[in-house]
Order: sequence, then C-alpha cells, then structure tokens
Amino acid sequence: MWFTGFLGVLGWKILSHLIFRGRILRDSFPITDPSVLAIWRQETEAARFHKPKFGLAVSSKIPTPLSIGLFRWSVWVVLPNRDYTPEELALIFRHELIHIGPKDSWNKFFLVFCSAMCWFNPLMWMAVKRSSEDLELSCDETVLLDSDDDVRHQYANLLLKTAGDERGFSTCLSASANTLRYRLKSVADPKKKPSGALVVGLVFFLLCMSCGYAALAYGESTGGEVIYKSGPQEEYGLRSTGGDDLVCTDETALHRYLSSLRMEHISGNYSFAPEGRSLFLIFDIPKGVLAVTLSDRFLKLVPLYGKANVQYYYLPDGIDWDGLGEYMVECPPAKCVHDAGRKDE
Repeated sequence: MWFTGFLGVLGWKILSHLIFRGRILRDSFPITDPSVLAIWRQETEAARFHKPKFGLAVSSKIPTPLSIGLFRWSVWVVLPNRDYTPEELALIFRHELIHIGPKDSWNKFFLVFCSAMCWFNPLMWMAVKRSSEDLELSCDETVLLDSDDDVRHQYANLLLKTAGDERGFSTCLSASANTLRYRLKSVADPKKKPSGALVVGLVFFLLCMSCGYAALAYGESTGGEVIYKSGPQEEYGLRSTGGDDLVCTDETALHRYLSSLRMEHISGNYSFAPEGRSLFLIFDIPKGVLAVTLSDRFLKLVPLYGKANVQYYYLPDGIDWDGLGEYMVECPPAKCVHDAGRKDE
C-alpha cells in the first residue's frame, strides 16, 4: 500500500513535469534580440557561467519567467511574450541564474521524492511547500544583496506584474499569490534580525559540557561466582601483585576476601578512571591468565585468554584496604631483591 502510494505520487509529479515542459517548449522559440542577448551575456558572466549550455527562449504559454530542466544541457530560461525594460531583464536573468547555479531544480526533485516517500504524512507536504518557498526567498535575498531601496521596489513591482504558477521541477520568478505576500514583505521591507550565533554557540557549549555516559549496575553476585566461577580457589595461583614492592603473605586469606566481595555487573559506557587507591593482581588459572584490578568502588576483570571481554563490576561495600593490609604488605627493598634472586634460581 505504501509502495503503491509512493509510485503514484512520484510518477504523477514526473509526468506532470514532462507535460508542463513539453507544452512550454513546444510553442517557444529562441530569443535573437541583440539587446536582450547582451544583457543575458552580461549576467551569465557576472554569475561566472563560462560558455553556458542552457538556452534562452520566449513562450506565450507562461505568465512569468522561469527556468525548466534538470540537466545542465537541457535547461531553458523561458520568458513570457511581453516587453521588459533592461533593468527588469537584468533582475529576471539574475534570479534564474541564481536558481540554476546551485541546481534548485534538483532540490525540488528531492522535495518531491520526500513527499512521495511520506505521502501519508500531511506534515511532510507542509514541510515540502515551505521548503519550496524558502528556495525563492533565498534567491530573492541573493538577487538584492547590497541593493538600494529603488532596486528593491522595482523588483517587488516585477514580482507583482509577473505572478504565475510553477509546476514540476521548474523555478520561476514569481509564483502564485498565496506565497507572494511573504516574498514581497521580505523584498520591500527587509528587517535585519539579530544574529542568533551567540545563542546557538552558548547552547551548543552547554550541551557539550552537560553530556556524558550512563552506566547501569545490576545483578548482585559474589566474587566467588564471578572471579572463581564457583570453583576451587586452590586452582588460582597469584603470579604478581603489579609491583615489586608488594607481597602477599597469606594467599588463602586473599582468595577468601575476593570470594566474599559483593559485586554488581556494570553495563554502559564509562571511563572508569582510577580514583584513590588501586591494587593490580595477576592470577594463573586453568584457562590461562586472569588480571584483576581493585579500586575503591569498582573491580575490573581482564581475561588474558581466548576472546573474552573486559568486565567491570560495581562494589557496593567498597574495598577494605585495612583488612587487605594485614596480608598485602610492602616488601623491604633488600628482601625483595633477595627473594627475586631466589625465584630466578
């Protein structure tokens, strides 16, 4: 049902564009008036179009100047069959060339594609209509950039005299009266609005400073279940304490303490920057090597085997550093060197 609506809307828009284009170009003829062509060359050069491939024609089927065509080689700027002053021709050509430069006809095709994608949503049709109006408002602002009041009023009168209808993917000087009043208001009496760059920058800064990560701790368990997998502690041999100046005098008491820890699994992104005291332990286990990092409020497990992932756990009760100090003691430098030599032997 959606696909049928999509094909129906997109097909109808493309067909209506082709019919509209054919009806206009069928009865049109290229402009050969040297004075008009001179103004045309002047505006194309000012717009930096060197050797433009689009043509210039006149047709009796349209009430307002427009440009029609999606591809650069198929674009035609078409004028109604009426007389214009040189100043009016310059404004008309400038308007249409500004549309051709950023390929506004393709922008309108994209808007039609969006309306076909969301043909069931009335808000999309409203957004497409307002976006099409914004293309014209933006073009008006560019045409009248740094212009005085006389030129602005002349341009407004030109819009009033040439109000017409645009169809398909064409861009015209003056569309229907429904949208004309907004353009006239912007053209005749432009009001300089205060820049919102400072407000936007401040909001962006506050958003950046207030953003962060959320972490969730859940599923209470014990160290015996997580670290030792409910297995025998004797299979875990302490290889290293992360430093040469710290030794464990009672490995059984260490295993017993780690097994009694209350732990909650942490899910989510968090930096887990070490704060306060920390203890790094490396155990030889049946599967390989396991690294355990103890901090004040969390525990980090790093299985150094297979493809196991790093795991973080929250410790509700924290670490009893005083209790650990009874069997995790600093080794005197001389004794550490002596014990290290005996271990090497």
